[in-house]
Amino acid sequence: DHEVQAQKKHVQLQTKKERIEALLNSAIEVFQSNGNEENCKILEQAIEVAQVAQVLPELRVKARRLIESQRNGANRKAQKHEQMLLRLVAQLEASRAEEREQSITSTSSSSSMDPTLKLAK
Repeated sequence: DHEVQAQKKHVQLQTKKERIEALLNSAIEVFQSNGNEENCKILEQAIEVAQVAQVLPELRVKARRLIESQRNGANRKAQKHEQMLLRLVAQLEASRAEEREQSITSTSSSSSMDPTLKLAK
């Protein structure tokens, strides 16, 4: 009787582990195909379920690395976009400075003109 109970418990734990493994693998696949924030949260929840059940440590590590990799990639993208934006802002400021310089130059050259020519304009 005790042995039968132990065997039942083992089967239940094995079944639970298999379900959690399927859940975690599925969450990994979904996240790999579309690593948006919602799928990231789902994967994190699946990792937590496996953690609480104390199963699948290797698969949990794989999932965490996948999230970390995706976030690092997103950070690198954000940094590249920020650098590009800063370059564009610098170009815009340089262009505006050049326009102001040209405007000042043309204004000062027109003010040194003969006053009768100014009236003709």
